Amino acid sequence: MKKTIIQETVPKKKTTLDGMSTYEICRWAALKEAVDILGEKCDERNMELSSNVLQPLEILQYVESVTDTLYNQVTLNEKA
Repeated sequence: MKKTIIQETVPKKKTTLDGMSTYEICRWAALKEAVDILGEKCDERNMELSSNVLQPLEILQYVESVTDTLYNQVTLNEKA
């Protein structure tokens, strides 16, 4: 199934990817990056990525810290 990208412009909010805002996309990207980092660490230590390795509060803190930075980078690139 081919995913369609819908772009709709509304005042001060650009909607992309099935109604997700740019901020939401950046938040998902930050979460993916956190999981990728955990996966790499597990590979280095020859461990399985399991619930024993996952620390939800630390992942949340990482996502919150990276989301704003990523959002600022994206919005600066859109303005350029």
